[in-house]
Amino acid sequence: MPARASVLGMGLSTHLDIEQNSTLFNLFLLAGSSGRSGCDGPNGCDGNDGQPSENGSVLWMVLSHGQPVFRSPTRFDADVTDYSTVSAIDDGIFEPNERITISNLVFNNDGGLPLPSGAEVIFPTTKTVNFEPTRFTLPEVPVGGSFTVPITFSGRIFDQPPPNAPGPFKGKAVICPRIETLGRPFKRAELQRSLTVQYPIQINKISGPAHLGRGELGHLDIAITNISTMDYGDVAGSGGQVWIKTRLDSRLLPRGRDIHPQYTISFDPNIPDSLH
Repeated sequence: MPARASVLGMGLSTHLDIEQNSTLFNLFLLAGSSGRSGCDGPNGCDGNDGQPSENGSVLWMVLSHGQPVFRSPTRFDADVTDYSTVSAIDDGIFEPNERITISNLVFNNDGGLPLPSGAEVIFPTTKTVNFEPTRFTLPEVPVGGSFTVPITFSGRIFDQPPPNAPGPFKGKAVICPRIETLGRPFKRAELQRSLTVQYPIQINKISGPAHLGRGELGHLDIAITNISTMDYGDVAGSGGQVWIKTRLDSRLLPRGRDIHPQYTISFDPNIPDSLH
């Protein structure tokens, strides 16, 4: 009858059937080395995009004792709509180095929440106007409310260099208010304005002979215009006296009709002839 033999290997046991009259033996199996890993398979296809969600929103709330008293999709705001600017000599002209005063600044709260008290109004110094460091603290302004600042702001226009080209002098001075809360400004409060800087008396015409011979008399006519709203000259209530200074070539001698003392033209043989 067949015999059974035990086969041991890798901690496993099994049995083999062996025919009768065969030799009984033990068979041992040894484990071989691991084979190489297979290659990575191809990436799968991208999945479909998901559906977009609804747009988010911002809701501002003002709480009192934990309870909302105001709700709005927009916060408070400050929109400056107007202010008045006058010069120290109120003649409608802004001169270099002249003081200016700003008053009646008006702004609206066009936001959805009340503007809390504590916001400040200032006029910062610009490249052309030096303002005094005056600050006004605002009270609370309700939604849709308007407020007029009850104080004035003063500054001085910087002195400006004389013109490099012939003609009346004209410059520019820029002013711009600022309303801020906790150091953060409101963009709509920056109502910038440019002031034309000039003098109230302008020379608009100079005429005279193009050529003068030796000993010849010529007339120089100078026409001036007062562009201000105030009288100038030797009259009561004027903005001041007007002086005209004329610088002549050293080879020209002035002879004034209404100038005292009188001047007469004389010949100087030491001065050479000139064509201009």
